Amino acid sequence: MSLPLLPAAHPPLDALSVRPDLDGRPWFVPIASIPSTSPTSATPAVFVDREGGRWLLRVTVDLDRPTWAPSGAQPFPIGAITLRLDSDVLGSEPVTFDRVTEVPGPGPALHRYAAVAEIDRDRIAAVLREDQSARFTVAARVHHAVPAPHTPHGTTFEVPTPELTGVPLLRALHEDPSFGATPEASPNPVPAPPEVPVHRETDVVVSGEDGLRAWFPPGVRANRPIYALVDSAFGVDPASAWRFSPAGAWKYSGIPGRYYLLPTEYRLGFDDSRDLPAMDVVLVEVTGSAAPAYRVRVRFTVLPWPDPAEVEALRSLIASVEGIVFPELVVGGDDGATFQPSALLAELGGQVVGRPPGESGAGFPVDSRGFEYVVEGSVEYYTLLTSLLAPADRPAPGLSGRVSCTLRGGPEDPAPQVRDVPVVLRLDQPVADVLTVRLAEDSGSAIVSSRTQGSVLVRGMSARLLVLDPDSRQPTDAIPTTCEPDSFRVESAEVSVALTPARPVGPEVVTIAAAYREITLSPDPAVVLERVHELSASGPVHSWGGRALLPARARRAACGRAGRACPGSATPPPRR
Repeated sequence: MSLPLLPAAHPPLDALSVRPDLDGRPWFVPIASIPSTSPTSATPAVFVDREGGRWLLRVTVDLDRPTWAPSGAQPFPIGAITLRLDSDVLGSEPVTFDRVTEVPGPGPALHRYAAVAEIDRDRIAAVLREDQSARFTVAARVHHAVPAPHTPHGTTFEVPTPELTGVPLLRALHEDPSFGATPEASPNPVPAPPEVPVHRETDVVVSGEDGLRAWFPPGVRANRPIYALVDSAFGVDPASAWRFSPAGAWKYSGIPGRYYLLPTEYRLGFDDSRDLPAMDVVLVEVTGSAAPAYRVRVRFTVLPWPDPAEVEALRSLIASVEGIVFPELVVGGDDGATFQPSALLAELGGQVVGRPPGESGAGFPVDSRGFEYVVEGSVEYYTLLTSLLAPADRPAPGLSGRVSCTLRGGPEDPAPQVRDVPVVLRLDQPVADVLTVRLAEDSGSAIVSSRTQGSVLVRGMSARLLVLDPDSRQPTDAIPTTCEPDSFRVESAEVSVALTPARPVGPEVVTIAAAYREITLSPDPAVVLERVHELSASGPVHSWGGRALLPARARRAACGRAGRACPGSATPPPRR
């Protein structure tokens, strides 16, 4: 570390200091600030976080070049910094941040630090929201040097030593006793050793006399994400805008390192507990009928599916724009979403359960992160429905529709964009988030396992090894890694995949992020449908409206209309 050499009698350093060194070059002390959480957000980089059973206060601090530093001035070298939260309410019990770590940071900041303190959630959240005296105090250790104290040096003479030649020297002394008796003093003194500058360390408060303001009232919209985990009423920064790019639409979530995206399409979910696509069937008794009458009610769990290749392209773009090493991408953050099912179901005589009266032809509000789609119709209608889900003689077309998501380019956007996302519900193509991956102990391979009992075909596995900051838990490095094999089948046992990182990996790597171009469960639609019927007939009546369970005659009717025998049944389908 190169230290500026200041005059021995320089004035004390402070946050306003600009000091010339002995060569006349100016040096300045950086000043502290709280940055925003991202370049596209106005939310301060302060977050009340939860980790396991603990609550933490996370704060990011930048050390910046002051506006008064002259052109050409250099920053003093900075060592460790300390951070403390003070307020009138806290009094003599301030919050001291015991973990402060320098982290990579985008933009013009000279240094960026991630600070973490364990807190009492309710008490500290109240201070941040209500106490106008709350402030952060930041101190930095400034390094410099001063000349060593001058010490006079006496004259030192060099005494030449004659070459020792053993016997010849003794003979010369015997023949001439005056030889070498009085050594001649050299006129050249031994040079004094160079003076070593003395290293100095000075702790300087770099947050100003009044500190950095730590009052973040939630009435200011940009402050709301700070308390996203404290109160569910807070969360998305209302001022955060959707941004549109060739790689897709995205938006900052208000949670550090997390961004919203739109899915590629919506698909049928997968029920891990039943090892089946998320479809339920029950029989609903028609009230007021003279003879027993029933309608079939079918529930689908609909989930977003982002194409992995599109996700990686968008992740790379956000990383370059936001300066985030490895952005986390999740579905959500839209300004409203509606689901419009295909008109075909209505034409077949079915209706959507839960749709507001009088809106049979319009879309209805849904949660873009996933929703339930419940339809109801006669047994004949259900037979036609199964012919779309599990036809006998052709690939299953499934059910279709669209989810329309409203995206605002700003809080006052007068003309928000509406993006349509297709819905494709097929029994053989569910959203199969059934794989788990972990690093082997030597980090040289990944262990892939499945939560489902069936066979899972994986194509195009890719991975990155992530280095996480121990304090912020944010990635500080993401190392691209080649997987071998990258395509494989996961049965009941685990699969080991060899990893070859693009550059050497240190021991600090702590986790792996894996992506798969394609995950295929390849369930046979007819087998899936029969299994759904069996579970519906043996399971409990669900709270979503079923009053009776699907009997065997309805299952046979459904299979019969599809032109096949019911799997697992020796009874041929009834002929019409």
